[in-house]
Amino acid sequence: MSTIKLRFPTDDKGLVGRECPNNDCTGLFKIKFGTGLEGTDLLCTCPYCGHKASQDEFWTHDQLKLMRSEIKRQVVDPAINQMSQRLERSFRHHRGVTYKANRIGTSLFRYSETDLETDVTCDSCTLRYAIYGVFAFCPDCGRHNSQQILNKNLDVVERMLAMANDADADVAEKIKEDALENVVSAFDGFGREVCRVNANAASEPAEAKEISFQNVAGAERGLRRLFGFDLASCLQADAWQFVKRSFQKRHPFAHKMGVVDDKYVAKADDPHAVVGRKVVVTVDEILKLAGLVRLLGQSLHSHFSGGGGE
Repeated sequence: MSTIKLRFPTDDKGLVGRECPNNDCTGLFKIKFGTGLEGTDLLCTCPYCGHKASQDEFWTHDQLKLMRSEIKRQVVDPAINQMSQRLERSFRHHRGVTYKANRIGTSLFRYSETDLETDVTCDSCTLRYAIYGVFAFCPDCGRHNSQQILNKNLDVVERMLAMANDADADVAEKIKEDALENVVSAFDGFGREVCRVNANAASEPAEAKEISFQNVAGAERGLRRLFGFDLASCLQADAWQFVKRSFQKRHPFAHKMGVVDDKYVAKADDPHAVVGRKVVVTVDEILKLAGLVRLLGQSLHSHFSGGGGE
């Protein structure tokens, strides 16, 4: 039996399309062959739903159309043409009957890869892949990238804060406010994704998917109740108190132009807070917060990784 060799198109970065065979997902993503794990018979993991199957089950619709057109062009069309020519020759022996064979030829189906939103290099197996959205399972090793994305966002915050040292006062204040907001938002996005991915391990899966990490104290209570995990346990008591206060500082900046209100005073336990005055936040505080958030993220990720979640 002859073998048909076919080269699939890649995007301008050398990535090839893949499509999840799970009918409840069918998510489109791309990978770069030659990166990631080495070996034969490796399973592929859908970055969106986590479905695992053989690589041969992740063909995209366009790739299947290309394969069908090439099979028809190399196998079906020649067979039909040969049969038609034999039929034409047989009719030559019948007077008054004519038949002219028309040669057919199928054009090869052509397409270009879809542009996706986020390029990722797995920090575990080095596979390069592209997805819609931000968070994903690695298609090769299956590791979820939530902690990787959290750390990248915190890296950006630290670079932002380095700029504040050389900026004028107004710009420096804005950089600090944005940096604080970004730390909280990064941890909120990370925490929500971890809970979503591992919701089936919770006592109430639907509630687990709704935990907000913008209020870190509320998130800690939710994690303890639904997952039996104590988020604060990886920090000293004073460090955990600092994290809670720093997260509360985001509220005045986000909703009150940075001005302290009664709600902040009641919740933040900030000895320097005065109603009607602006919240004070320094570069060193935000850098300290970013470092502690890294530890919290690592602790939460390790809890689920060790327990068979992510």
